[in-house]
Amino acid sequence: MAKNYLLLLTVILLLTDCKPKNESSSNQTTSTTDSIETKFRYEPEEHLEESIDTLLDKDNNIRLKLKRYSLDSGFEVPFEYGNTIETVFFRDFAVDLKLMIDDSLITETKFQKDDFKSKIDDIDFLKMAYLSFVDFEDYNAENQEIKLTIMLVMIETDYAYIFEIKHDKQGQSTITLKETT
Repeated sequence: MAKNYLLLLTVILLLTDCKPKNESSSNQTTSTTDSIETKFRYEPEEHLEESIDTLLDKDNNIRLKLKRYSLDSGFEVPFEYGNTIETVFFRDFAVDLKLMIDDSLITETKFQKDDFKSKIDDIDFLKMAYLSFVDFEDYNAENQEIKLTIMLVMIETDYAYIFEIKHDKQGQSTITLKETT
């Protein structure tokens, strides 16, 4: 009889200790040590992807596809307020450019923050900046050249470098610093 009670007690203890596990991983963690709370999060919290797909030249069926997307790489910035230290991991971004005639790829190029290092003297800016914005500006049908604007922005500031990129059908890109803010 004592064996039955012992078995019943063991089963009850095992069942009460079993809890459903949360399989989804959180992008934010919190811990507290000696009354200082530490938090960690990603910015953006989830990976992002934005696309532009536009017909540039109806007569020659030339199409531009731009895709801006977040990467796994980035940089961490700690913010301290009161008894809380929050570390934010800012994701880097990249831009894929595809120039196509009909469904055939003419040229494909990828732009990342590091591609602009030679145009920016401020090392501190590069450590804290991300590729914030890409926009299609113009298409020159005669030269079959596209013009884009790409902006690198330093987090938590309005400090930015704005670049103009001219890209031709041979895959050659010319990057020019347009302005700083």
